[in-house]
Amino acid sequence: MSTIAVPAILAGQTNSSLLVSHWNSMFRAGSKVGPTLVALGAVNYLYAAWGAYNSTYDTRVWKGFAAAGVSTMAVAPYTVVFLSSTNSALLGQAAKTTLSEVQVRGLVEQWAFLNLLRSGIPIVSTALGLYGALGLTGKVVTILVGTAETPFSIHWGLLTSKSTFFNAALTGSWKESSEGKIRLVEDDPELFSTYVLCIYNQDWTLDQNGKALSSDAHCRLYIMADKFGSEASQNLIIDNLRERATRSKFEMRFTTFGYVYDNTLPGNPLRKLLADFLAWKLSLPYYKSLVDVAPQCLYDALEVYEKRLSLGSKATTPYHDTVACKNYHIHQDGTSCSSLVAPNASKGKST
Repeated sequence: MSTIAVPAILAGQTNSSLLVSHWNSMFRAGSKVGPTLVALGAVNYLYAAWGAYNSTYDTRVWKGFAAAGVSTMAVAPYTVVFLSSTNSALLGQAAKTTLSEVQVRGLVEQWAFLNLLRSGIPIVSTALGLYGALGLTGKVVTILVGTAETPFSIHWGLLTSKSTFFNAALTGSWKESSEGKIRLVEDDPELFSTYVLCIYNQDWTLDQNGKALSSDAHCRLYIMADKFGSEASQNLIIDNLRERATRSKFEMRFTTFGYVYDNTLPGNPLRKLLADFLAWKLSLPYYKSLVDVAPQCLYDALEVYEKRLSLGSKATTPYHDTVACKNYHIHQDGTSCSSLVAPNASKGKST
């Protein structure tokens, strides 16, 4: 309007009344659709930011969309602060002729200039939204897994944001960083495939075939996340296991107990959860089998059981929601969960 409609109005009219009348028609038409378009644009950007915050790995995605949404809404305060007085003067002139032709033309030109500046706000919003959208793409690295070196092409931003191990390997002055390639000879390609799917989707309940992950798979994924320094992933996995324990759906192979204890250190939250589960869901067959495959787990469980008996009626289930963060979550920075994660907080629902 400022670069096309207003110059045409100013060039075609010398009568102040007709000039104001034409401006008023243009203003009324714009005021009917402008606020709606601004609101829709802001909502779209903010909704995209919310979705990106919950699902994407690169923080610039949600930050870019959020900034675009906020800047879009800046149209409203800009209008109030800078344009309201000019609008009022011209609308008042439309109701009754009190200003000269020179004054009216000056107001229209002033409005055109201020409106032109206002039109720059959506341009800035678009640039911010584009910045966020570009975060959805980016550098891809190759991870070669297993002795057969099964290749996995994964976004660099995903790995470096979700894993201290990959962040160190891919951002430092290492060979892996310059080549964009890491070899994980000792890891299982199938398990790594599930791990990658889960960190992309932030859903630790389903495998690549859409089937529910077993308790055994959860334990193996937890140990892989522990190896890669993926703290947030460990907390989500442990919450799924807690949910299973709460619903007595914690069926697990005896050998998995041994696998957990062979691949974790004393004090590991997964060890604690398994010991707590055994102590509270006492099962003689489990205890007998653990003597051979995971004797330390049996010892830990008996210690917990002894403490449970000493507390009597005051004893509470340790994997209950209200003590989850204290008992099982990992926070290397010493903080705790701002809000405790419910057992089924991750997407989907384990069975």
